[in-house]
Amino acid sequence: RWSNMITREFYAQGDLERSLGLEVSPLCDRHNHNLNKSQAGFINFIVRPAYTRYCEYLGTSKYLDILEHNFKQWTENVVESKP
Repeated sequence: RWSNMITREFYAQGDLERSLGLEVSPLCDRHNHNLNKSQAGFINFIVRPAYTRYCEYLGTSKYLDILEHNFKQWTENVVESKP
């Protein structure tokens, strides 16, 4: 749900950029975007490093286990997604 909401916002930004003759920002081009791949990338480069440190601090892997489950869902569902 949140992924689709933010993606709609990104697409609106990209539409505006396109209408102004600007280069469309990454992740904002509704004509060249894959939600599953972008979510997997977001998990790999932003969420996983933060969760890793957080779990080390807490002394648990509980949240990393949930994150891995979510990551697996995004990477197994590789069809083009349009919100």
